[in-house]
Amino acid sequence: MKRSLWLSIAVAILLVAGCSKDKAEQKPIEAEEKNPSDIEVDHGELNEQDTSDEGADQTIEAERKPPLFDMENGNLIVYGLKLGDTPSTAEEIWGVPEILEEENTIHGETYHYYPNMDMTVGYYEEKLSSLAVDADEEDLQEITDKFQGDHYHTPEGDAEFFFEPDTGQLLIYGTANSVDGDAELRLLMSDENFFYYVDEGIYEKVN
Repeated sequence: MKRSLWLSIAVAILLVAGCSKDKAEQKPIEAEEKNPSDIEVDHGELNEQDTSDEGADQTIEAERKPPLFDMENGNLIVYGLKLGDTPSTAEEIWGVPEILEEENTIHGETYHYYPNMDMTVGYYEEKLSSLAVDADEEDLQEITDKFQGDHYHTPEGDAEFFFEPDTGQLLIYGTANSVDGDAELRLLMSDENFFYYVDEGIYEKVN
């Protein structure tokens, strides 16, 4: 009787131990089953953060691009470029250009074209000597608001001239020299022709 009682107790202890062992083994499995879902959520949060960071970088990059027009120390600056700049200055801002083969170019002249801006930059002996880019009336208003110098226009209203007397630099807005009839903006040095038209009253002073 005692012997069978002890055997029953021993069997019961083994069964309890076995059940406890099974429960102990099940807990890590449950934890492992939960971990994959936790990892997926974390990855989702990281991806969203990466996307937002990328968008912020693009916004910062866009903000670094120079404005259409500015003035500094008597220099007229168009999209970050001024007369006398080297080709490397333009490439740092706008990337690698297309090299244009212009007819009847003077020795030492080269022309670089930037498709994304529809902008042509002329160089003489590796120094920026002219710049032409498409523009509109909003661009004209921006220049008029910022410009400090002598402002002229034609009676017909097809051209505006922004002349910086201290440096002789000239910015022309209009359709007179445009091939397709659209307005464009040109940066160059003034010459005898400009002064002739001013002296003759063909170019009327605005301010």
